[in-house]
This record gives sequence, structure tokens and C-alpha cells, in this order.
Amino acid sequence: MAWGLYYFVLLVIEKQFLLKYLDKIPRVFSHIYSLFFIMIGWLLFATESFSHTISYLGALFGTTAPAFATGADAYELLRNGVLIIIMLIAFTPFMKEKFYKLGEEHASVFTVANITTLILLVICTAYMINSSYNPFLYFRF
Repeated sequence: MAWGLYYFVLLVIEKQFLLKYLDKIPRVFSHIYSLFFIMIGWLLFATESFSHTISYLGALFGTTAPAFATGADAYELLRNGVLIIIMLIAFTPFMKEKFYKLGEEHASVFTVANITTLILLVICTAYMINSSYNPFLYFRF
């Protein structure tokens, strides 16, 4: 219920007040805005209670952490470095634009894209199998 109410309120505020401002700012900022609020919405969906949500939000914004970053945080960044680089590249529309531009010139680009997608799927699956945490929320129900 809270998850649906959150998105309802967010959409109403956006449509009534923020849309004219979001159309004026560069797309990268509106993209970051969207991702931020979508991730907060996922947090509401993933946590088991409101107290857990509040404590998780506190940890997310650094109110409960003893330090900004620990050795464990650095380890996780290094361990997931390949995925972080892939996400940073995929985050922007640059690759999509280059892909379609190259696809217009060479038909074999689509074959390369399919093979690349398959390789990325295997890499992501290997990381997920290796991890003890399963991010797929529906497996918890």
C-alpha cells in the first residue's frame, strides 16, 4: 500500500508542480531525479516494515554510519568494478546513439550487439550466482 501511495503522491506532485521545471533542466538531471525517486520507491517495496525503511534511509544518507566509507565498502567497489563500469556506460544514451548510427552503416553490428548482450548476461548471472544476496525481490515472497 505504501509503495503505491508513494508513487501516486510522487506522480501528482510531478504533474502539478515539477513538470515545467523538469522540462527546462538538462536531461541528465531529470534522469538522476527519476532514478533517485524510483530507488526510494523500490526501498519501500523491499523492506519488511516502516522502521526498517527508516533505518535503511538513515544508513543510505549517512546518519547512522560511523564513517563515510570503510574497507568493506572499498572491497565491494573493487569486487563489482566490472559491473559498475558496464552500468556507467549503459547509463547514458551515448552507446545507444552510437549503436544505431553504426547499425545504419553496417548490418553486422546487430549480430555483434546480440553477442555482446549474451556475454553481459553471462557476466551478470555469474556475479549473481557468486553472491549470497539475491536482488530479485519476488524470490522472497
